[in-house]
Amino acid sequence: MRTNLVVFFLTLLVLACCTPGNDKTPAPTAPATLDKALQPTLPAFVTASLDEPFQLTIDGSAQVEKDLTVTFVELIEDSRCPPDVVCVWAGQVMVLVDIKVGERNFGTLKLSTITGPITPVSVYTIEITGAEPQRASFNVTPPVATDSLTITLVVRRYKS
Repeated sequence: MRTNLVVFFLTLLVLACCTPGNDKTPAPTAPATLDKALQPTLPAFVTASLDEPFQLTIDGSAQVEKDLTVTFVELIEDSRCPPDVVCVWAGQVMVLVDIKVGERNFGTLKLSTITGPITPVSVYTIEITGAEPQRASFNVTPPVATDSLTITLVVRRYKS
């Protein structure tokens, strides 16, 4: 009986804390979105430098140094916690990138902001450091389109 009461009150506490509208702050509003034709776009191909962050959109490529090409192939997961929600886990962005060094194709690699963010390839390491725009709130319709996601990567020389 006592255990049931504890579970009941803990459930009430969690629901009271997580239910929207129980605080006195105004409800978040959906961010203004531009028509897709008016949104600034990144070039499909960029030149990047070692140790400097650069951004890619889906199907975009970057040449780093003279021989490394990185192409953003696919968004696998975007489980980031929206900014107006309290989450138990921060979530992650997981993407597939295609890697080519010189004439050698290293294939597709999975990069994540949480698990194994630094991946060694040949003489380089590749790290995903962020993604924009921030994931939309669960209340916002429509959610951020996956083709509008921009990832930030950093490439460094591999030091064993």
